[in-house]
Amino acid sequence: MVIPFWYRLNRVVLDKGPLTCVCVYCTVYSADFLSRILLQIFGAPYAPEVAETLPGIYNFLIDCTETASDSAESFPQQYAPWKDGCHLHSPLSGKLTQPESGENVVIFRLGVPRAVGVAVVIGSVGAEWVMLKKREDDMWESEVDLAKVWGTGSRVAVCAAYEGAADTYSTLLEYST
Repeated sequence: MVIPFWYRLNRVVLDKGPLTCVCVYCTVYSADFLSRILLQIFGAPYAPEVAETLPGIYNFLIDCTETASDSAESFPQQYAPWKDGCHLHSPLSGKLTQPESGENVVIFRLGVPRAVGVAVVIGSVGAEWVMLKKREDDMWESEVDLAKVWGTGSRVAVCAAYEGAADTYSTLLEYST
């Protein structure tokens, strides 16, 4: 079974120089869906126009036959405004859990280009807003106390406001607790 999906990156920089990556194929090699996957990446030297054919750059064989489904972690839910250079440093897991040390503070650190404000919103009704502090190069960071939400299943969201609409915050990421 071959599951093709197409993705065009404007520019990918690898150790061999900038490339245009146009096509990525995903091939499933087992009757047990997604237990063995061949990920093939094709590309060519960077050019404004897309080439008709592309040579293979790299093949990955991903073997997922010995994973436990309950041990897999997911990333936070991403929403449409999470794009154009946004990147996450911490926390990476979509499920926030209290550390074994008993600490209640979680450091949120992410890059949000062109944002004029970034906040962590804890809960839904009567939500608590914690504004992140802007650092260098569009990085936003703050320590957020989550003591009252551990194990409650409450929503924790990261929201941002942009120039021209500084009073309107859009949800970028969403975590569960």
